[in-house]
Amino acid sequence: MADTELTIRSGERNPLENARLAFIGCGVMAEAIIAGLLRRQLVTPDQIVGSHPRVNRREELYTKYGTRMFENNREAVCMKCKVLRTAAESVYPSIDAARPS
Repeated sequence: MADTELTIRSGERNPLENARLAFIGCGVMAEAIIAGLLRRQLVTPDQIVGSHPRVNRREELYTKYGTRMFENNREAVCMKCKVLRTAAESVYPSIDAARPS
């Protein structure tokens, strides 16, 4: 397992358990992050919202992951979500420290 992967051990509190995450512009990178968070069961689909201008892409992501999708970025952000960097900082003391050398 890579050093930058988050592993929640039995008995540890998941730092993302009460987070709401918004992904603005759900392209390939956002989809990879969403898929990883869901696969590792760090969040549920109800904790994630996203936006994308194309209806086909919104429908694809909703069907695949069950996450709420919006056409308008403002609608996604208004869901009182944490900014991704804020959520990541709760996992890693420093984002820069988590980057590979």
